[in-house]
Formats: sequence, C-alpha cells, structure tokens
Amino acid sequence: MGGSEGIVESVQIGKEGKASDSEAVDCKWYIQAPPRSKIYLRFLDYEMQNSNECKRNFVAVYDGSSSVEDLKAKFCSTVANDVMLRTGLGVIRMWADEGSRNSRFQMLFTSFKEPPCEANTFFCHSNMCINNTLVCNGLQNCVYPWDENHCKGKTKASLWDQLTNTSGTIIGVTSCIVILLIIISDAIYAWWRRVWWEGGGGGEGPFGTIP
Repeated sequence: MGGSEGIVESVQIGKEGKASDSEAVDCKWYIQAPPRSKIYLRFLDYEMQNSNECKRNFVAVYDGSSSVEDLKAKFCSTVANDVMLRTGLGVIRMWADEGSRNSRFQMLFTSFKEPPCEANTFFCHSNMCINNTLVCNGLQNCVYPWDENHCKGKTKASLWDQLTNTSGTIIGVTSCIVILLIIISDAIYAWWRRVWWEGGGGGEGPFGTIP
C-alpha cells in the first residue's frame, strides 16, 4: 500500500480470503510512503477480543522492516495510541488465535514530510507537511485536526461567493437589457414624432396625440 493516505483494516483478511472466521490469523500489511516521506498512523477503530492477552491477540507496528529490532509498538490492551514512524516503510501485523477472531482494528496512514513545507503541501503545526488534497477531506490526517478545522466555514464562503457572483451577473445583465429597451423606445418615439410633424402634424400618431 502507498500514496498520501490509506486505510488498513482487519476486515480485509476476510474480504481477500486470507483466512476463514474460525482460523487463527497472522497477517502483515506493508505501507510505502513517497520518497523522502515518513508515515503517521492513527487508529480509527480498535478492539481486542481478549484484552491484555498478548499471546492470543495483538496489533504490532514496525518501522523500516518487519524484523524484531524494528518493532515500534505493540497493542493488545483496551487502548491503541497513534504512532509516528521515522521511516517511509511501515509494517502492520495482526495476530489472533482461533478464539480471538472477533478482534479488529482500522488504521489510517498518512504520508508526510518535515518542514519547510513545499508549495503543494499543508503545514500541520506538528512538524508535518501533508498533501494539500488531504485538507477538508473528512478525515483527520494531522496529529491535531488542523486540516479539518474551519472546513464548513470555507465551504459556506465558497458557496456564498458563487451565489454573489451569480447574482451580480444577473443584476448586471438585467440592467443592461432595461437600459437598452429604454434607448430603443426613445428612438422609436423620436422617429414617429418626426414622421408625424413632416406629415403636417394632423390627427393622432401611433402613440396617441403627440405633443
């Protein structure tokens, strides 16, 4: 897996036919960040069926490789914390024995670079520069929700700007049409008045008695 962000989740095991619901599982997911990037991992969902029994179920995070010396964190209790990797390669491992198959997790990974931030990135105020496309995407990709703050206000402002621009255009076009009709009406009136006078000024013109 790779890219600017993605989801790693235990339900993929069943969807991809890696194991039946009654079998023990020992699965690994490999995450590769873009060049010169690191990886930030945040749990969206986490529950171990047999909490605090690490021999029966756990989720482990490795930083750089899947070797034991690169083990960054191991979760088997009731809480799983965010993990910041120092490399661009992350490995997620889930182990669950036959009696722990209801254990589950869902994890969001975000690729980031350290400041100074480039033109196409967003500064998270936590020593992270993430891709601009992740801002206001409905998911918190920064450590703190800087990327999702004020998104509703921005959307309203954008819609208001569009509405204002549209209304201004309509008003401007309508005004031009009204002015044009007035000019045409005056021109027709002046022409018929001239015709009426040249004809001797008797009777009524097409618009009644012309003064």
